[in-house]
Amino acid sequence: MKTYLTFGLGIAALIILPVLTVQGASGCPDGNTGNNTLVCDITPPQANNDDDQFDGDLGDDILTQAAGVSTVDIDGDGSKTHDYRGGGNGGHDTIYNYGTVTASIAGDWTAGNGGNDTIYNYGYVQNNIMGDEATGAGGNDIIVNYGTVNGTINGEGGNDTVVIMDGSSGGSDNRLLLEGGPGTDALIFRFNTSASAAQVASALAGKSPASGSATIAGKNYTWTNFEEFRNEASGAAATSTPAPTNPPPTATPAPTNPAPTTTTVTYTISTGGNDVNEVDSTFVLSYPQLGIGNAGTPNTYLGLRFVNINIPKGAVINAAQLQFYSTRTQTVGISINIGGELAANSAAFSSSSKPSQRSLTSSRATYASSATWNANAWHTLTDIKTVVQEVVNYPAWQTGAPLTVVIKGTGSGMSYRELNAYEGGAANAIRLVVTYTK
Repeated sequence: MKTYLTFGLGIAALIILPVLTVQGASGCPDGNTGNNTLVCDITPPQANNDDDQFDGDLGDDILTQAAGVSTVDIDGDGSKTHDYRGGGNGGHDTIYNYGTVTASIAGDWTAGNGGNDTIYNYGYVQNNIMGDEATGAGGNDIIVNYGTVNGTINGEGGNDTVVIMDGSSGGSDNRLLLEGGPGTDALIFRFNTSASAAQVASALAGKSPASGSATIAGKNYTWTNFEEFRNEASGAAATSTPAPTNPPPTATPAPTNPAPTTTTVTYTISTGGNDVNEVDSTFVLSYPQLGIGNAGTPNTYLGLRFVNINIPKGAVINAAQLQFYSTRTQTVGISINIGGELAANSAAFSSSSKPSQRSLTSSRATYASSATWNANAWHTLTDIKTVVQEVVNYPAWQTGAPLTVVIKGTGSGMSYRELNAYEGGAANAIRLVVTYTK
């Protein structure tokens, strides 16, 4: 008699990057330890702000400082008291600055480990932009500069990406300093208006990512401690973007580059061999149901291979969610760990290339729940954006390559659920929904 494994799932709400909107006289509110979405549209101090800086506090925060507003610091994970470090690990924060920062912007200002943060600067920063000011391990941060930074753009710890856009500069001395710091860091020049692709290529020819300098369109750039160096200048004329509703400060011209474009795409398992189970020595390549969780052994895996992933290299992943279809009501608790395969072209599953044999991302997502899954309904898992971000940041990643996700059960005993496989109905095959900014 042949034995098959059968197993189902659940996830958090979609995170959408905000477009700058001014929300009245809210001032610069400070966050709390939860996940905050905050807009600073009046120069502080104001109510709900204990100092003259803009702080998210711990949690996954989205902070937007409007044009015409001036603060001392913007800290994704700072405390409300100026220059006081928070007591826990930093969240995964997104910071937009359209105004003036008279000191610095930091993704993390905590006494623990830094989160994976994304910082967009369209305005003026007197000192530095830092991915991490954490005293523990740094996060994998992305810093995109359209504006002016008088000091240095620092990745600090972690595997960071610094993107220099057309029109960015280094302030009064017109010299922008770039520092990768520890970790494997990428420096990207993405010019598309005032300097042609040929000009950028000529200026960067023969340069080393470890250290160097270049003059592009009359602006000077000096960098150190990067491991990867990319020229992504397009040479195409950019469509101008209207200035934000609030007028910019006198020292900072209104942004002329278009704001990043946010896109949501859905990828579905397209063949039976791309959703598989592995339990100890048993490998199930094709069956109408899949299992997720622990099938009585810690060596329980669910492998998912999504093909033709058209996410551009260097894109910022804002949200990534796995969606599953359950054919029956399920209440058993499950606990899982989710990683992604680091590969230029992820191979198809086979008895010699199982989920357990894949080289996975250091970033992992975890999920544990006993919430009910209703029959004949879709369910979602926790956000895996940091996992997908690490995959598309992988130096060998190419747009259009497959992306493989490996889910391992971490619970005890028989703690698994069943979910619909491709063979159980292609319309209800597992989906990966990704929102990214480029």
